[in-house]
Amino acid sequence: MNTSINVTEKNIVSLAILPDVIRSLKIVNEPVPANQKQALLILGPVGVGKSQIPVQVAKEDGDHVVTINLSNFLPSEVTGWTTQVGNEMAQLKPRWFTELEAAAAAGKNTIALFEEVMSCDQDVVGNFMQVVHDRKVAGCPLPENCLIVANGNRKEDKANVKKWPQQAINRFVIVEVDVEHKATLDYFQRTSVAPEVIAFLNFSPVSLHNVGEQDGRPYATPRGYEAVSNIIKAKLNTVVQSKLIDGRIGTKEGAAFTGFLKMYQDLQSPAEILADPSGVAISEKLDVLHAQVGSCIAFASSKQGDALATWLERIGETNQEFLGVAIQQINRRNKETPEKKITSPKLTDLFIKVAALLHGDD
Repeated sequence: MNTSINVTEKNIVSLAILPDVIRSLKIVNEPVPANQKQALLILGPVGVGKSQIPVQVAKEDGDHVVTINLSNFLPSEVTGWTTQVGNEMAQLKPRWFTELEAAAAAGKNTIALFEEVMSCDQDVVGNFMQVVHDRKVAGCPLPENCLIVANGNRKEDKANVKKWPQQAINRFVIVEVDVEHKATLDYFQRTSVAPEVIAFLNFSPVSLHNVGEQDGRPYATPRGYEAVSNIIKAKLNTVVQSKLIDGRIGTKEGAAFTGFLKMYQDLQSPAEILADPSGVAISEKLDVLHAQVGSCIAFASSKQGDALATWLERIGETNQEFLGVAIQQINRRNKETPEKKITSPKLTDLFIKVAALLHGDD
């Protein structure tokens, strides 16, 4: 029986705690025999961080990670080439396996990261399952301290997903991740992504992941914005830079990002504004003010609701139109993401005040 991994009851894991899941599974596996060690399968959208986070965990923990992109492998490259040695047949160890052995011999914990596992041919999947089940390659055991982590996409991610044997699914701890704005930006902060990229995504959270029509054209993903960060850091001329950005995240998000860069130097971060809402200068440039209102509303939590209300009231003293737009944006955010609703006493008072103005009440 074959099946695709597309269940209705999803085991969603936040990107923020995925590192803890990986580390915890290492602890679970440590004292048990080889035939009881568990592998981890991470499913989720393209470019969301399924590969980067295990690598980041390995880097932080001093582990050695070997990445094996199974969609590019022949079956024999997974479990070892078969050849004749004297009068017997034997398997040659693949390079990815000898690299794990060398790291383990040097005293390091290891992670074998198998990528694109849902896009592989059935014979490659079959050999991969041998590795997961037996924890052996070419007749030799995987290092005792090796954690197997695999990742792939789901049908709903509009990716090239193939069916897996039912018994293969039962060999993994399976978790699913989705695009998360705050967790992704926290990761970007830790990995020194260009501040222009982080500021833009605070200003326009909806730009973080947009797969578009899947017509062969580029589209926006967290992975794409890491590439945009490298383009920005290269300090190219603006024409070439914009073309490269469009080619990485698409013309729609690319145009929005390029337009944002033109006013970036005039922007204050949402954290700076909400830390001093009564004293921070209010820009006289309408495009800059519009960007700051949007970024502050996207950034703020209920703990900062009073500060946001104080700042918006100051804007409303000279521009009631902006204040009305801001209230609409807050209502939209609260409706679309009720679990992250912004509420506070001052914000409630501001809502009542704006409603009275709109209805002509005193």
